[in-house]
Amino acid sequence: MRSNVPLPYWSFFWQLILCAFFVHPAMAVTIDTYSDPHDRLYLRIKAETGKRYLYQNTNSSIAQIANEPALEDLSSHWYIEASAEPDEYWIRNRVSNEALHIESLLGQVEIDTLLTTYTSHRWRFEEDNGAFRIRNAWQLDQYASADTSLLHEPFDSVDTNQRFILEPL
Repeated sequence: MRSNVPLPYWSFFWQLILCAFFVHPAMAVTIDTYSDPHDRLYLRIKAETGKRYLYQNTNSSIAQIANEPALEDLSSHWYIEASAEPDEYWIRNRVSNEALHIESLLGQVEIDTLLTTYTSHRWRFEEDNGAFRIRNAWQLDQYASADTSLLHEPFDSVDTNQRFILEPL
C-alpha cells in the first residue's frame, strides 16, 4: 500500500523525531551559558525541589535559602565569574559582590569578601539532567545543598537538595 503523504513530509517528520532523541553536544547547556567574561549575567539560583532560592541576608555570614523571594529582591541575584583555574568559578552576590565559600568548614556555605587565592571560594558546576550540582573546588567531596540555609555535604546521587536550576534574569 502506498502512502499519499508526500516524501518531503516524511523527511521533515523524521528530522523532528531524530532531534527529539539526539541533541547535538554543541546545543547542550553548560555553565559557560551563564558565565560571560565580558559582561555580568545575573541569575537566580533555585533549588530543584520547591520554589526555594539562594539569597544573601546582610545580617548573616551564612548563605540563606528563601521560599520565593521577590524577583526584585536583588539579594537573591547572583553572577558566576570564571576564576583563573579551568572549570572553577566564583559565585558572587549582586548587591554585595561577596562570594560563597566553605573556608571555615562549618557545614554551612558562607558568604564573605572574595579571596581569589583561596580554593575554598571556587566552585565547579556539574551538569545533571538539566540541573547543576555545585561542588566545592577545595573540598572535592563537598556539594552545595539547599536546606533552610545553604549547606555543604558529601555527594548523594538521590538528594534533590543538591540539584540547582540557574534562572537567568
